[in-house]
Amino acid sequence: MVLKLNEFRDKLAGCWAGKNVGGVLGAPFECKRMVPDVDFYIQDLSMGPPANDDLDLQIVWLAAVERYGRNVNAPFLAITGFPM
Repeated sequence: MVLKLNEFRDKLAGCWAGKNVGGVLGAPFECKRMVPDVDFYIQDLSMGPPANDDLDLQIVWLAAVERYGRNVNAPFLAITGFPM
C-alpha cells in the first residue's frame, strides 16, 4: 500500500486522537481485571484531561527524536535526563 503524504498525516492524526481518547477515558480502569459496566463517564474533565504517563512518554520520545535524531534510546534518555 502506498499512501500520499496527506493521507498518511490524516491516518496518523486519527491514530493519535484515538489513543488520547482511549487513554483518558480508560484511565480509571487501568490495571483492573474486570469488564466495567459503564454507561456514563466517571471523571471530571472540566479542567481538561488529567496527566497520562502513557501519552506523556510518547511526547517525550518524539521531542527527543526531533532534537537528537532517530538513534535515541532509553539509556540515552536516562543518562541525559533529556532536558525539555
